[in-house]
Amino acid sequence: NGEQVKVSLEDAVKNPQWFNLPVVILVGIIKSTQYRGDSISATTLTGCQRRTYWERTEDFYVAPQDLAYKAFRGQMIHTILESLVQQPVQMPGEEGVNIELAIRKAMLSFIPEMRFRRTMDLGDGSTVEVSGQLDLLEIVANANACKPMVIIHDYKTAEPYAVTKIAKEGLDADHVYQVNFYRWIVDPYYTVIGAVLNYIGYGFTAMSGSLAKFRRMGRDYQVEMPGVPLWSEEDFLAKTVPMVRTMRSAFIDRVIPPADGGIGGWRCHSCPFKSHCDAYKAPEPKLPKPKRTRKQKVIEEVLAHVAA
Repeated sequence: NGEQVKVSLEDAVKNPQWFNLPVVILVGIIKSTQYRGDSISATTLTGCQRRTYWERTEDFYVAPQDLAYKAFRGQMIHTILESLVQQPVQMPGEEGVNIELAIRKAMLSFIPEMRFRRTMDLGDGSTVEVSGQLDLLEIVANANACKPMVIIHDYKTAEPYAVTKIAKEGLDADHVYQVNFYRWIVDPYYTVIGAVLNYIGYGFTAMSGSLAKFRRMGRDYQVEMPGVPLWSEEDFLAKTVPMVRTMRSAFIDRVIPPADGGIGGWRCHSCPFKSHCDAYKAPEPKLPKPKRTRKQKVIEEVLAHVAA
């Protein structure tokens, strides 16, 4: 509700002690958690579908402090991308040099922050409209053709340890799926010839399919980032159609979808619905190791020496 948001932000400005967060961060949190109704997009199908369903159908609370850093990083990137499509403003005294205009001319071969929609045939006589908002499309050839060739650019925030993990174990499966979702959804308009996942963190950037250089804990690292695989339409639909059916059934018939807590249940730990989700398993408490006395240590050393 727009009026509720307006009142809440005004209250936050008047009472900063409530959250101890600047109003711009609160705006970023609101933008990153706004209600999406029963629409189905790439982000709807990645992660835990049960959590997505409950976020759309139940009231829940998450402490603003827990969302502050994530909202700030994510919204910062998207704000920069959105600014690329704004009309340049000529300021007084800038008749000779207009930086905004120069940037706009340089970005003529890029399409930032555009949402696409496409109807998906579910194979049971029904269809569903799905959508996806791409971070950046780069037009690389045939700009005047019916289907120009493009490269999809997707931006993710990350920490250095995540980049080293990607170099060793491969790209995150959800990130790869999301890019292939975008490829399918723009296919009526563009021929996608490649995709790049751009990871941005404090003091470093890394791109899929290239050499990443960064500094971590006082050491310099160089890791080779794997490229993004592009799936065939057949493989994409084989994976996606069952998920779309599940979410449609959840939104229309209120059938709770399956949970996916991720490897080791990492998604569950920060889930606001874990208290009433049967898939959540609380981690077992770690018991402190019993301390050995000096006498026990001496006896163990003597026994080990005798055994040797």
